[in-house]
Amino acid sequence: KKITFMKKVREELLLKEEPFIYSKLDEEYQIYMSYTYSMLAKAGVLLTNEIDTSDSVYKAWREEDSISLKEFLRYAISCGWIDTSKLDAGSKYSDMQQIYESLVDYIEMRLRADTGFAKKVYRYMIQNYTISPAQICSLLFEQEVIVYNEDDYNRLKHANTNVAYQFFMDKIRNLEITPAQLALDPCSGSVCITDVNTGAIKALVIYPTYDNNKLSGYIDAEYWNKLANDESNAKPLYNRATMTETAPGSTFKMISAIAGLEEGVITPTERIRATVFFDTVPPTLKCWSSVPHGWETVVDAIKNSCNYYFYEVGYRLSLDESGVYTPDLGNEKIRKYAAMFGLDDVSGIELSEAQPHISTEYPIQSAIGQGNNNFTNVQLSRYVATVANGGTNRKLTLLEKRTDSEGNIQELYSAEITNIIELKDSTWESVHEGMRQVVSNGSVRSIFAKLPFSVAGKTGTAQENPLRPNHAVFVAYAPYENPEIAVSVLIPNGYTSSYAAEVARNSFMLYYNLEDAETKESVTPGNTIVID
Repeated sequence: KKITFMKKVREELLLKEEPFIYSKLDEEYQIYMSYTYSMLAKAGVLLTNEIDTSDSVYKAWREEDSISLKEFLRYAISCGWIDTSKLDAGSKYSDMQQIYESLVDYIEMRLRADTGFAKKVYRYMIQNYTISPAQICSLLFEQEVIVYNEDDYNRLKHANTNVAYQFFMDKIRNLEITPAQLALDPCSGSVCITDVNTGAIKALVIYPTYDNNKLSGYIDAEYWNKLANDESNAKPLYNRATMTETAPGSTFKMISAIAGLEEGVITPTERIRATVFFDTVPPTLKCWSSVPHGWETVVDAIKNSCNYYFYEVGYRLSLDESGVYTPDLGNEKIRKYAAMFGLDDVSGIELSEAQPHISTEYPIQSAIGQGNNNFTNVQLSRYVATVANGGTNRKLTLLEKRTDSEGNIQELYSAEITNIIELKDSTWESVHEGMRQVVSNGSVRSIFAKLPFSVAGKTGTAQENPLRPNHAVFVAYAPYENPEIAVSVLIPNGYTSSYAAEVARNSFMLYYNLEDAETKESVTPGNTIVID
């Protein structure tokens, strides 16, 4: 296929007196020609900084598609937009034709070895069924992407499309083929598991991940190149749990509920009539649900994640003594309570960590976790651990002890208590019951239904870029009656919080050594829990 294209390139760029203009090429060859242009620019052969973007010939190529690549490149040489020092053009006095022929030779040489171009070729071979689905599956075995299985291999030799498709989907479902290998968007995320009573991090997991043993001391160059060129992992050494900041979405609503209850703008038993559109002050805001939630208490609002209810809370927090809406006042109150739960500072773990940001604008939107709220996953874990244990806010720690080479203890580590949050009993009861209702009767009840212990949690689906999917967030703790661990999951651009909730459910199962949630058996590392 590449040889065929090289012949086409040489024909279009060198042999034809009047090659096809760009717009007359079929889609596949348009892509190849555009890639050739980009490749020359990336290699520094095409001096993009020297190009006069107002030039009519340049516009004819880049904007109007009304000339051929050959015509543009010859014109670029005459304008000095080509760095001839990178070409094997012989004497510096070479004429235009010699320079141009050298440029064509350079293009051909680079494309033959260019991985990005090869991927374009493969794409169209697959799209046009030049390579069959069965052959693609066979390649997975031959290239050792998946473990060789003779029965599967033989079955796929002459398989139809449906069989090959099912085979591929099964491998994805079983994680024999990973999201990172598929370069999916999204394909990154993180999970943090925290001991709610000590502040010790029990697990801090990022995806895609890497083997740091291959990057310690002597660096495995082949492995590093594989990481660096992985399209799914643009930042291979980036700790997504501590550095990726996103809006928390509705996981922030416990802060807003606490602020409203403690400031007295709502009560545990008060019912607010939640409609779809909140238009008390401009701009008009919409609840996530197109069906009104109706009359709700704060517990109902947490369970249903009702935006309207929390818009009202944000509005009431912003009313001064005269009843005048004062946004700065609302922001100040929300920030006060968020800071109590450690959201104004890094979590304290012994790794580099992005600074959190409590929203400073739009208190009504900030009350549902939007505004310009931004937190990392480990910061959300600290927050939910503090909610779970009833107000003891600790700086988190990854370390238990430091020893010398002979095992003698040099230093013991513990999570420092930064503050104790004193709230009314009724406030804690409302928040905890609301979080329990999310899991027992709310949107994720089916995900957690078969666990042998009670979980409390909160979903969060946060939009930051209308051109990208929403972030998927979920925070939880368990067992509900006597909390031991908090779990926070963040999947940037993960579409919906139910996906993050599934990851949290699996994390609980793994932590409590549950092979199957249907067994109704639970074994914790080092102790036993009471099952309700």
